[in-house]
Amino acid sequence: MEKDQRFYELITSVGLALLSCFLLHSAFTAKSTSSPGMMAAMDFPKAILFSILSLSLYLIIRNLLIWRSEAAKSEKGVGTDKRVWFTVGLIIAYALAWNCISFSLATLAYIAVQAKILDRGLKWLNCFLISLLSTAAVLAAFRVIFKVALSEELLVTLGVLY
Repeated sequence: MEKDQRFYELITSVGLALLSCFLLHSAFTAKSTSSPGMMAAMDFPKAILFSILSLSLYLIIRNLLIWRSEAAKSEKGVGTDKRVWFTVGLIIAYALAWNCISFSLATLAYIAVQAKILDRGLKWLNCFLISLLSTAAVLAAFRVIFKVALSEELLVTLGVLY
C-alpha cells in the first residue's frame, strides 16, 4: 500500500474509532427494555460497534508500526524544502501588509516575490509583469464581478484610487 493510501486509511480508522466510541457510549447510556429471555434492544448494535472499534484500532496500530519501521529503515529523513518556510513567512507578511500598504500593493509584492521564490531563474522584471497581470485580474474579479471593497486606504490617500 502506498504511503498516501496508508495515511488516509489511518485518518479514516481514527475517525471510525472515535465515532464507534461515541456510539458505544450512547448505546450503553440509553435506556432499553427487553423481554425476559430476549436480547436487549442495544445488544446487537453494541456488538457491531465493538467490531468496528476493534478493526479500527487494529488498522491504527498496524499503520503506526509500518511508519515506525519505514522511518527506522531510512537513515536520512526527508527535509522540508526551504521554499515552503519562505512561503509561510511571506503569506503571514502579506496578510499583515493589507492594512498597512493596501491590498493591491501587498498583492503585487507578494506575487512578485513568490514567483521569484518558486523559480529562481525568473528575472525580476518578469516577476513584476506576472505580478502586475495577476493583481489586475484579482482586482477586476473582486471589484467588478463580485463587487467587494478591498482595503485600499493608502492608494486612496495617494490619490491613485477614488
